[in-house]
Amino acid sequence: MTVKKASGRRTSDAFPDRDLLDEASRGVPGMLVSWPGTRAMADVVGIEPGSHPGDEHLVMLLDPLNLSLTPSPQPDGRTTMVRFLRELVDAATRMADHLDASGALP
Repeated sequence: MTVKKASGRRTSDAFPDRDLLDEASRGVPGMLVSWPGTRAMADVVGIEPGSHPGDEHLVMLLDPLNLSLTPSPQPDGRTTMVRFLRELVDAATRMADHLDASGALP
């Protein structure tokens, strides 16, 4: 189910794998738990003019851990990546809003 919050953002309140998310938040073995260091950054590469499908990567440099996400080569890979990226944006926005409830941080 997707609901519209007072902030105007849409968010899912019925994540199908809620147990998996709960395990990840507790740092269960096999789950990656990290935090951004002072030099952390994120960007997208491979979307420049002339890039080929499959070159796209969401790169997160967490300082020191680095992650690179790209769509799966499976037929539904692009659709799955789009869904995930939209969920990631929503989750990241909610966490930023929570951590900076006063709106004072840059």
